[in-house]
Formats: sequence, C-alpha cells, structure tokens
Amino acid sequence: MAERDRRISLAVEVTGLWRRAEYFKKGSEEKAIAFVADVWAAQTLLRQQLGGTGASPTRIAKWLAANGRDHGYTLGSLRTKIYQARRRIVLLETTEVPWKPGVMYWPPFDF
Repeated sequence: MAERDRRISLAVEVTGLWRRAEYFKKGSEEKAIAFVADVWAAQTLLRQQLGGTGASPTRIAKWLAANGRDHGYTLGSLRTKIYQARRRIVLLETTEVPWKPGVMYWPPFDF
C-alpha cells in the first residue's frame, strides 16, 4: 500500500491525460487518481498471489470492497469502473513525464 500512496503522489496532476479538469468538481481529480491507484494495488496483489489471469474485474471489485476501498460504489458499479481504471493505469505506465524524458508517470513496479 506504500507503493499505492507513492503512485498517487507521482500522479497529482495527471488526470488531464484523460479528462479536462474544468468540467469536473474541484477535488474530483484526487478522488479519481486514488481510485485508479487502489485498482492498481488490487490488480498487482492479485496477480502476484493468483497469477496473471487472477486479477479479473470481479476479483478486483471484491478485493476493493473487502478492504474498504470501494469508494462508495456497489460491486456492479465497481466492475464497470475497473475497466476504465485499467485503461488509465496503462496510460500512466506508458506516458512519459513531459519534463523528464524517458521517465513514466508510473514507473514499472517489481516486488
């Protein structure tokens, strides 16, 4: 979970990669990145424990709910949001920080 927190701090201003801030309520960027980081943590832990295919959206949703990280969503809504979060994770892991060539917003993680 420390790596989850670190990733949030690395991505403070990145929600502009997937949405324009002026169209959303103030503070929603922080909530969005926290949710993406929670999905990343659940996915990473489940893949480590169960293998590459063990991190299904259903398993991730159940993990988030069981660990108090459901962000107020129902299990059904979580599953839908997880697909969106996964696209954002890929974007963060493959997009370079503009002022740091060769450095991704979310660098690779290894246990």
